[in-house]
Amino acid sequence: MTYNIDFLIAAMVILLLVLWYFLGQKRAEDLNNQVFLFFAIIGILDVVAELASNYYISFPNSNCEIAAMLATTIFYLLQALLPFTVICYIQTLHDNKIISAKKMFLSGVPTFILMGMILTNPFTEKLFYFDIPAGYMKGPWYMLMYYSALCHMTAALILIVIWRKKLGYQKVKSLLEILLISGAGVVIQLLYHPLLTTGFGMSLGILVLFITINNPHANIDTLTGLYNHLYLARKSNELISAGKKHFVQRERVL
Repeated sequence: MTYNIDFLIAAMVILLLVLWYFLGQKRAEDLNNQVFLFFAIIGILDVVAELASNYYISFPNSNCEIAAMLATTIFYLLQALLPFTVICYIQTLHDNKIISAKKMFLSGVPTFILMGMILTNPFTEKLFYFDIPAGYMKGPWYMLMYYSALCHMTAALILIVIWRKKLGYQKVKSLLEILLISGAGVVIQLLYHPLLTTGFGMSLGILVLFITINNPHANIDTLTGLYNHLYLARKSNELISAGKKHFVQRERVL
């Protein structure tokens, strides 16, 4: 099967430009921006892994079977991690503090299970496998990757609706836009596999976040070049929350 990598190339260009400008500007060093940076880096690695996997799938070679399996497994792992990162991103916008380990674990249980299935796939061949004469072959659980992404997006949508008052209109609007764009990319590729639009939809979603919520200039006073009151209030809440947690832990020890 021949895949169209034009959307992947476009996604790589968009993500590299976003990362370049985000790192090149004075930006807010709060948790939400750190998660956004992680999201963008994982997105780039995901596109790179998909390009490598696509190369081995499009040009099968019996001598490169191990490399093909490794590249595709890494790509599947990143695909499983990206939707979970979106949920963590939304949680940082809502809580303005470090996410507790318990809360992160509970929200990530489906992702951890899927990643375990991916890591054991070379032995089970449930998701995919490489056949020497035929090349890349889809396993019986192949569609699980798409269903997982759509379920995570549905969970993210539910959180946005529940937390809409605290998040505010502008953030809710931006988050709904990225879910719509990213979801459209997943659905299009689900309906027509050779059209690789999942990574492209994800890159457009990250671009929307960069322009709106995570725009470095939104945290800077244009006159002085210093952090503005919006960033200082958000960072103060994050530090206060972290301080309260530290105080409670210290009190328990005493």
